[in-house]
Amino acid sequence: MPNQKHFTQSRILSIVYLLFSFFALWYVFLGREVLTTIMTMIPAFYMDMLVLSSLVIALVIPSLLLVQNSKKQSTTKEGSKSSLQTPMALIVLFLFALFCRLPYFVSSEINWDESTFALMGQDLIEGHLPYTHLWDMKPPFVFFIYAVAILIFGKGILTIRLLGLFCVFLASGILYRTVKELFGGKAGLWAGIIFILTTSLQAGTMTEHLTLVPMSILLLYLLRKEYTLDNVCFMGIMMGLILLIRTNLVYCGIIVAFILAAREYRYGFKNLFSILFVFGLGVAFLPLLTVMFYSLDGSLDLLIQSAVTAPLKYVTLLSQTFEDKFNVTLVMFKERFFVKDFMIWSLFAGGLTSIFMANRSPGDATKKDALGVVLLLFMAAVYSVIVTGRAHPHYFLQWTIFMSVFAGVYLARLSQFRIKGYYVLWIVVAVILLKPTFIQYRHSWVSIYQGQPLRQDTGHKILKYLKTQNISKEYIFFCEYHIGYWLLDVKKPTKFIHPSNISREHLMTLVDGHQATIQNEINAILRKKPLFIIKSDRPWYFDEYQNQRVNFEVEHNYVLVKRVDHIGIYRRKM
Repeated sequence: MPNQKHFTQSRILSIVYLLFSFFALWYVFLGREVLTTIMTMIPAFYMDMLVLSSLVIALVIPSLLLVQNSKKQSTTKEGSKSSLQTPMALIVLFLFALFCRLPYFVSSEINWDESTFALMGQDLIEGHLPYTHLWDMKPPFVFFIYAVAILIFGKGILTIRLLGLFCVFLASGILYRTVKELFGGKAGLWAGIIFILTTSLQAGTMTEHLTLVPMSILLLYLLRKEYTLDNVCFMGIMMGLILLIRTNLVYCGIIVAFILAAREYRYGFKNLFSILFVFGLGVAFLPLLTVMFYSLDGSLDLLIQSAVTAPLKYVTLLSQTFEDKFNVTLVMFKERFFVKDFMIWSLFAGGLTSIFMANRSPGDATKKDALGVVLLLFMAAVYSVIVTGRAHPHYFLQWTIFMSVFAGVYLARLSQFRIKGYYVLWIVVAVILLKPTFIQYRHSWVSIYQGQPLRQDTGHKILKYLKTQNISKEYIFFCEYHIGYWLLDVKKPTKFIHPSNISREHLMTLVDGHQATIQNEINAILRKKPLFIIKSDRPWYFDEYQNQRVNFEVEHNYVLVKRVDHIGIYRRKM
């Protein structure tokens, strides 16, 4: 009878996953547009019920079967001999990360924030503290990391791509080790793979990618429960580093302090005070070191205005209530919620269900405790995104490391079942999640087959043209693709090198005082008579005045010499 029952469970899971595979294949071959059109024919209420039912079938039933099966079996080591050894697992993770990110190495600009970070990093190498010569409101350690990458790999787009690859691989390797210690090598490897997949959906090198490295280290030490003063101080330093890259993750720091307090209070107030004090010292170490450098330079006020006041003003400018911010996040999340996101969330929810309902042995209590910590940090990261009130797509990367832990554990437990169609599902899931990567590989292959250069996107075409002109030491005004400031030997007409910052008067006034206005900044740029202006017809971030002022200048003093896709290259009349 047990064998018959196990056979029935496997059959149910087989049906569930084959249906999932069919739905996924439907998406791949019909495309999201056709699928969306079909779904819009279904009334909203029934559509919601259909989605909810799908979640219940796809998540709860398999999870309950896992729980039921685990109660009647002895505890098995989820990291069995079949798991890869650590060196081989790290090689697999590196090769997989390289495969996911390699086709993007030829892209000139995946996200224009990368260009800003590279420019600020180069400025730091040339001897300028961040904000004192060029300005952006991101925390200062972002630019320091880029500067180190430039010193190691040199000036070039490849440097940005290698930095992203290194961050993703390093974080996935640390995550693998963290999960392996608690749930076995198979779960660790799955967690690392899912992490690479989710972070590679945003293939640039953003602050989120940089943050995930110290976050993975912090998670490793936090889950080990070896709370010596040295370890706690190191966790504090990692948290301080996180804040110097993504300030909004301060809520994760509060949760870490709460977890330390909850675990140490039993040993007395003295021990609790020592742990929290040392953690606080660790958190403050790098920020205080940064303050010291700026104090010696006489630029402390500028640091506070740029790294603290400006981000807060940027977040609070809309005067939103928490409900408004939540709705903004929800709308943005719905807009980018594709089938690939559904699958990732399915794995996360499946792990959440199966783990916290399991009750097999005393060892499960330790695992539940560890996953409870991960869940708290996940909720803090979600809250950290909501309170920004902006919710750009790359902000969601801050959640990936925590979701990958649950997904890895879930996949490792599901692999214990002999499910028909099991491997078909993973092949389909991999195809869907890697669809953007496959498209990039296809574009590269077509270019090679046709004898065209791989680097032929808009940014590369603009740079290629400008390199043929006599632009050395000339002013160039990039309204788009400002990566050109970094890669060409030209002068910058403004300190606000991120193009959209020119339209944010509330940020300008923090740096240059109340006399700073958008109008004055635009006029100052145009008075320098840039040799070239690089812009689309109507840059999205320009207000009506900016468009009129720049277009007036272009119409009277410039001539269109080349159009690259949607970007016009205008040269000043002689």
